[in-house]
Amino acid sequence: MISIDVKQLKKFLSAAKNIKNRNIMPLLDYVKLECKGSVATLTKTNLDAFVVFEIEAAFDKDETILIDEHTLNSSLSYANGIF
Repeated sequence: MISIDVKQLKKFLSAAKNIKNRNIMPLLDYVKLECKGSVATLTKTNLDAFVVFEIEAAFDKDETILIDEHTLNSSLSYANGIF
């Protein structure tokens, strides 16, 4: 389980919204979430530009996952507190 502050996730998504996938690869519609130590690192790229954001987080184990950016945006649209 991963616990991240919603405000911080929304800040990342706000910065990442300017990085558009020009349909080069469907994989670029995803955000990489890497959890290591006590930090979650979020990365969004389109191969020409990128944004990397580090957030303090709580999680059970170190891991890296991909999250569909549209799904993440939809999930956070009404969320508050910890996600």
